[in-house]
Amino acid sequence: MHELTRFGVASWADPDLVPPPARLVRGALLALMDPGALDAEGWAVDISLGEGREVGLTVAPATPERRGLRRLRLAETGTAAAAGTVDTTLGTLRRLRLGECTEADAVATGQLLVDLPATTRARVASLLGWS
Repeated sequence: MHELTRFGVASWADPDLVPPPARLVRGALLALMDPGALDAEGWAVDISLGEGREVGLTVAPATPERRGLRRLRLAETGTAAAAGTVDTTLGTLRRLRLGECTEADAVATGQLLVDLPATTRARVASLLGWS
C-alpha cells in the first residue's frame, strides 16, 4: 500500500495551494518517504510544515523484526530526542522528491531550512529523496 501511495505523489495537487486536512499530514509526509533508503541506525528529527504543523519523526534502529515502515514513527508534536529541525512545506518536499527543484535551490530561496548535523541531514535527504 505504501508503494502505491508513493507512486501517486506525482499526481498530487500542490499541497501548498491545497493543503491536506491536519489529520492527513502525517500520512502525506509518510508517502514522501522511502524506507528502503534507511541505513541501520536510529535517529530523530522534528519537521515543521508551516501553519503550526510540526511532526516528530523517529527512526528506530534496524532489527530483524523491525525493518522498512516498521522503523518509522510520526508524532503530531516534536520529539525530545530530535537531533535538530527541518522547516519546510509539503509542497517543497514533494518538489524535492520529484526532482522539480534541488536542495540547494530550496535552501537558497528559503523554502527549506535545515538545522541538523551532517550525518542526520544526509539520512533525512535520503529518506525524503533529496539526494
